[in-house]
Amino acid sequence: MTKAVVCLAVLAAVGSVTVNAAPISIVEELQVPVWLEREQQRMPLRASMQLKEFDTLKTGETGRIVALIADGSLLAVGERTRISIERLSATIEATTITFQAFLGVAKGSFHYIADDTVRTTQRDVGLRINATIIDVRQPADFRGQSNVETELVCLIDGTITIEHLAINSFVMNKPRTVFVAPKSDTPTAVTTADSELLRAWTNATKLIAERSITVPDGSWIVQLAATNDERAANILARRLWQAGYAASIKSVDSDDRTFYRPTVNRFDSELEARGFASRIKGQFVVTSPWVTRSTVESRPHQ
Repeated sequence: MTKAVVCLAVLAAVGSVTVNAAPISIVEELQVPVWLEREQQRMPLRASMQLKEFDTLKTGETGRIVALIADGSLLAVGERTRISIERLSATIEATTITFQAFLGVAKGSFHYIADDTVRTTQRDVGLRINATIIDVRQPADFRGQSNVETELVCLIDGTITIEHLAINSFVMNKPRTVFVAPKSDTPTAVTTADSELLRAWTNATKLIAERSITVPDGSWIVQLAATNDERAANILARRLWQAGYAASIKSVDSDDRTFYRPTVNRFDSELEARGFASRIKGQFVVTSPWVTRSTVESRPHQ
């Protein structure tokens, strides 16, 4: 059971309350580079961060995100995707949790799984892909995609309702069906997804080994440089920060001097860390990155 689910389950015992402090959605794992836009500020997204109402998530090339949601749902985001969290709240009345969320998908691909892990939950979830709105109130497993020409929704299992400006709303409950909405034409009838399309959509949001996967308790780090010039270390960390990498500064005292080591941490394994080190080498004036296990707490770059 996720941290977010546990918090809501505990709060359900205290009566009527609107949940503000409890985490409603948490980033479980990701591939860099990814960004979080919050309160007019842009920063790298990190594993274990709580997502909030009005946040915007953006992934770059190779960037992917897996977020866990308090109603027992999972959101996976593919590369080159932009998603805005327009509503995210949970209200507890007696022993019933009413979970509400609305996500706006400006571009890219996603995978949403709404299950019944929290059986006392009433779900009111919507996702908008430009002119297409997906209404989710029951368990469902579906994928969506938006590109310059088309909006696509593929139902893997469960039940969703599709709304579109050009047609009447309708229920999708047949597995492996696809709703196609060309941006310059009337939406087509629902068709059946073949195995090749399903495989392509699975790969679009699936985390890929050796592609720099980071997790909340990841202990592997990549050290990018070592200098006794704190200003130079901060400049490098800032450049990485702006590029979607959650860089930190690790300070180490040696021979009466302090060395500053810009690092990127929380990699899931040595393999993931070495993959990142290989790709970052030659960028941002990083010439000799090295991989190690985290032993000293780093201070995040601000």
